[in-house]
Amino acid sequence: MRILITIFILFFSSIIYADVYYCVEEESIGFIPQENFRQANYTKEKYTIEIDFEKLTIDSMDVGMPKGSASCRKYHFYENVMQCSSFLGGRDFTLNLNTMIFSYTTTYLTNEMEDSLNLSWGKCQKF
Repeated sequence: MRILITIFILFFSSIIYADVYYCVEEESIGFIPQENFRQANYTKEKYTIEIDFEKLTIDSMDVGMPKGSASCRKYHFYENVMQCSSFLGGRDFTLNLNTMIFSYTTTYLTNEMEDSLNLSWGKCQKF
């Protein structure tokens, strides 16, 4: 029985590498397509994001990247920086582990142009 418990703990502890971060925007600007791309300042948002730096995965409905819907990579020369892009396109989230500063962009350019173009930056802290 003790062996089964040990195997169970080792198996599930190896699965759980993701950390949860609470990220708050410092600034957020964008352009409103329906208003001839008028520049606008946006309300600063807050995000909860689960990030696994070992498996290079992200999971957050707040940034439109639920688990399995984004591709993440680390920069070649800056291994402390991870960038994630939505498979659907139009969303990128980048986090620097040394400074805990993030950038987040939404850049949908659909025919309808219903979504605004947005660039935000802020800071994250581990939950």
